[in-house]
Amino acid sequence: ADVTGVQTCALPICVSDLAFVQGAPGLVCGPGDPTRSHRADEHIETARVAAAVEAYVRIAREFFHAA
Repeated sequence: ADVTGVQTCALPICVSDLAFVQGAPGLVCGPGDPTRSHRADEHIETARVAAAVEAYVRIAREFFHAA
């Protein structure tokens, strides 16, 4: 179930520790524009951090079936 309420996208190239996990499905999830990751102008707007916190709480509640 989509509990984030955030539009998702797939990127052909990204840098993540997930690259070291072979044979297991995974998810890279976080705030900010992934096309800015690991660049000189990398930054995250405060509103995106706040939205990410809300999404993480919804995900945790869904996973643990908490109210």
